[in-house]
Amino acid sequence: MKRIVAFAIPLIFLVSLFFPRCAVIVAPTGGPKDTIAPVMVKSVPPLHATKFKGEKIVITFDEYIKLDKIGEKLVLSPPQKQLPETRIRGKSLEVKFSEPLTDSTTYTLYFADAIRDNNENNPIENFEFAFSTGSYIDSLRYTGRVIDAFTLVPQEGVFVMLYEEHADSVPIIKRPRYVTKTNKEGAFFLSNLRRNSYKIFALRDGNANYLFDQMSEEIAFSNTIINEDMLVNPSQAAQADSLNTLRLFKEKSKVQSLTDYSRPQRRRIKLGFSQKPIGNVALSPIGYNLDSTETWFIPGRNVVGDTLDFWITNTKMALDDSLRMVVSYLKSDSLMNLVPQTD
Repeated sequence: MKRIVAFAIPLIFLVSLFFPRCAVIVAPTGGPKDTIAPVMVKSVPPLHATKFKGEKIVITFDEYIKLDKIGEKLVLSPPQKQLPETRIRGKSLEVKFSEPLTDSTTYTLYFADAIRDNNENNPIENFEFAFSTGSYIDSLRYTGRVIDAFTLVPQEGVFVMLYEEHADSVPIIKRPRYVTKTNKEGAFFLSNLRRNSYKIFALRDGNANYLFDQMSEEIAFSNTIINEDMLVNPSQAAQADSLNTLRLFKEKSKVQSLTDYSRPQRRRIKLGFSQKPIGNVALSPIGYNLDSTETWFIPGRNVVGDTLDFWITNTKMALDDSLRMVVSYLKSDSLMNLVPQTD
């Protein structure tokens, strides 16, 4: 079915100040500013509890707390389809799981710096809470950093994921066994791991489903399989290991499609594609009696070749505020075959 593409050209307030004749009485200032983060004083179940069968966890701190961007920062590992629900009750944080927990599994809740004191906003850095539905707690750890592959700048808020399967395609088809997120320094801490070998990926997950399913998502990986000897005890991994560095990049799209169209100037129409288009791209105006031999535009493209310009030479078309066009090109189908498409 054809889709028509349309282009269009894009009290003064007086404030009176009243000064009382008497002096303003100022209350005496308090002591030094509080710079201490909240401290966990108890939890139900206890930290590192085993054989947990409940539906929620309650963590109590020594002062009143608040949450900062908990929906972005909280990570449950192994992951569930939905994040747990969180609620503040005075000095306590309630975490309710959205689906049943798996038997004989060690779970870790990563809060990053989301938990803060209510008055001075002091965060608990890299706060974790672990428990097990089985008879013991897995305790091994793996740390590292994620940086931009081109600028080498540390990357914050990137998922780092471990898989027990070692195929390169695994992040496309399966959720990870373990997951965490990088902090402001690009560091990641994967805790409470089972003794095993793993394939590692990092992903800036645009739709937060733990799958590499969008070409716009940045990804990083290592060709080295993480073996048991590379996993360490928590006391050996207080800091992120700079040797375990993942370089984040955006994979070049192999899908050909029309991604953008606009008329930034009266005499310019711009078509954007997911990559340099293969095959002919035809743009035909609707509502103009043009001679078949008449050329109404001068073609152009950017350096990369994924953006095409049509510079209008027809005066009437250039003066019209709105234009309707039909675009014909080759588009990738679900089997990655190029087929004719008309929009």
